[in-house]
Amino acid sequence: MRSLGGGSLGLFNFDALKALLERALATEAPATQWRTGSEVDDASWDLALTARGLLDAAQLLQGRYHLVITNVPYLSRGKQLDALKDYCAAHYPDAKNDLANVFLERCLELAHDRGQGVVQIVMPQNWLFLTSYKKQRESLLKNVSWNLLARLGPGAFETISGEVVQAVLLTQTRAPAGEGFQLRGVDASAPKSAGGKAELLRGGAEVVSVNQAGQLGNPDARIALKASETSQPLLIEYVDSYEGIGTGDLARFQLLWWESVLSSIIVVPFKTTADVTSEYSGCTGALVWENGQGDLLNKAKEQDSRPTRGYRAWGKRGVAVNRMRDLSASLFLGERFDCNIAAIIPKDGCNLTAIWCFVSSDDYPKMVRNVDQALKVTNHTLAKVPFDLAHWQQVAAERYPNGLPQPYSDDPTQWLFHGHPQPATDPLQVAVARLVGYRWPAEQQTTPTAPNTSANDEFQAKSASSPLETCASSYQIDNIDPPAPAPEKAAMALSDAGYAWIARCTALSEHTDDDGIVCLPPVRGEKPASERLLSLLIAAWETTEPGSWKTGTLDKLLLDAGCAGKSLDVWLRDHFFEQHAKRFQHRPFIWHVWDGLKDGFAALVNYHRLDAKNLERLIHTYLGDWIRNQEAGVANGTDGAPLRLSAALALKKKLEAIQLGESDGKVGYDIFVRWKPLAEQPIGWTPDLNDGVRMNIRPFMTAEVLRHNKKPKLNITWDKDRGKDVESAPSKPRNQSFACSIGTAGTLCSIRNE
Repeated sequence: MRSLGGGSLGLFNFDALKALLERALATEAPATQWRTGSEVDDASWDLALTARGLLDAAQLLQGRYHLVITNVPYLSRGKQLDALKDYCAAHYPDAKNDLANVFLERCLELAHDRGQGVVQIVMPQNWLFLTSYKKQRESLLKNVSWNLLARLGPGAFETISGEVVQAVLLTQTRAPAGEGFQLRGVDASAPKSAGGKAELLRGGAEVVSVNQAGQLGNPDARIALKASETSQPLLIEYVDSYEGIGTGDLARFQLLWWESVLSSIIVVPFKTTADVTSEYSGCTGALVWENGQGDLLNKAKEQDSRPTRGYRAWGKRGVAVNRMRDLSASLFLGERFDCNIAAIIPKDGCNLTAIWCFVSSDDYPKMVRNVDQALKVTNHTLAKVPFDLAHWQQVAAERYPNGLPQPYSDDPTQWLFHGHPQPATDPLQVAVARLVGYRWPAEQQTTPTAPNTSANDEFQAKSASSPLETCASSYQIDNIDPPAPAPEKAAMALSDAGYAWIARCTALSEHTDDDGIVCLPPVRGEKPASERLLSLLIAAWETTEPGSWKTGTLDKLLLDAGCAGKSLDVWLRDHFFEQHAKRFQHRPFIWHVWDGLKDGFAALVNYHRLDAKNLERLIHTYLGDWIRNQEAGVANGTDGAPLRLSAALALKKKLEAIQLGESDGKVGYDIFVRWKPLAEQPIGWTPDLNDGVRMNIRPFMTAEVLRHNKKPKLNITWDKDRGKDVESAPSKPRNQSFACSIGTAGTLCSIRNE
């Protein structure tokens, strides 16, 4: 209710109406007091009392106040009922995106005008910088005096943890600000607890002052508690900034590249967030692209995904910036990229080095956070900061006199990694991978070809009958994919140092296992894994520089791997798999299969080569040989042989159940892929690498035949991907919608199941 002045009730004096209602209530009483009433009579009495309460509320809402103070309710537009959406859009169009902003406008209406009314409100901070609130910010900056803005940040409420709600305390006077009026600001976001923030606000916090009218000169009129350097042009004048792909189903379409095989057709490199700012990082993702003709695009509407968003950046060089946390940056090589980063593409390629120096500097994230404190920054905000091109060109000339470095990485989690153990950040992990026959994408000398961006204009003019147009016709043109190029192979662009290390890898090929199965104990005439690994490590050092393998080299490697004073055999048996899972984000591509005994059977298996034939080989050739040896040991009375034989036979039974996809009566050892129809579900052990490690490792974890099968050492869960809570499941909760009514004391909400 905005005002009663236009309704029939508004024609009467509130005091007169209240007096009449009280006289009527005084002469009446609930019939049950006289023991002659009924529920109907009592209901009428309740309605009369409710009418009095509504009259009191109407009188309060009609009044004007010197001070209005409240913690407003928060409810984004997407969670509002249609009736509430329509009301907010009709009466508060600039504030409609969140109920909190509607309440701010309503509270200002309740305050006296001409500077006699003050509003103090606790509300979310995101509206101070999001583009969707630009009109409301402009209106309030022109028509209301902003007295104080205190940034509370996360943890402002004792009952709400984490960064779910980042709030501000806002004080405004209902009167236009005079010339030179200063907005005062306090930043109390640093303390973690509500008590710490309160203590800082009571004293000790620095109070800053900025010109209120000057805020209108900020990009999108964003509120910044720091004077804007408006004399400098914004970065957006030199770059285009793009948001990346939203798949709509991460488990299905987004992998880590080592889970499958990168190509230019099916599974393509997918640029993701960087842990730290460095030239080449964030090269860990992979996208199940299927040449642009698979379910990612065909089911875009159904999955509410944006599979081609940011295509204008594909094939171009620029800078990738994390949109969350510390805004880490890395160089962008034109890959498809996810929605958690923005691709900043120079309009003039000659400025790339200067732009990289700026975005990778300590100044850049501070400048962005000065205008936008949201947990996730928009791609446009990242380019709406002042940029001194001449200064950063000078910095670039000093830092990179020969230009930006070519792609190179010693990190085995990056697809740019050359594959050699010696300079790697984790030499032992790389050496084990080479031992079981794994190769890095850079060694394959192939990379996806950049999309044919020259065909964009023709593509945009295509009719709605186009398959791509059909899948994304409701999206902006940036969300539609240009024509896919004919697949072809091309050499991956690497630095000379990268190519040199790849060349050195050929000297290690004689140490590579022929079937990707390396047993820890000696089996089938093969040496134990520790001896084979040591030979590979020595070769990696000696073929690089003769004499470089020293007596203490292995000790140093084991020390770095957290296994000081232990043997290589102990590291392989007790530490390798846990460290491997952690290093490769709990999507291991080398599986440590064992029978549960430290002196029992164990094998390191290359997941990429573990097809049905190799699983049979593991069971009957390697494990079979071990079982025969233990049977002989039992016959000869060898200590421990009976226990080892029993454990090996139990392992064999479980592996055979996985091989056939059988059940032990309690759990199934089959592969289940949520997104595949029944006719396409794997029968027995027939894994599809493009389904990812998470799907295919389930039978092995369920059977508990891996060295680690549970959290936290192997952190893999399936939830609905095991068939629970799918759309058709009766247990799936129905959609809920929320209805709210606006009053003076707060918000009344009801939940309705649909």
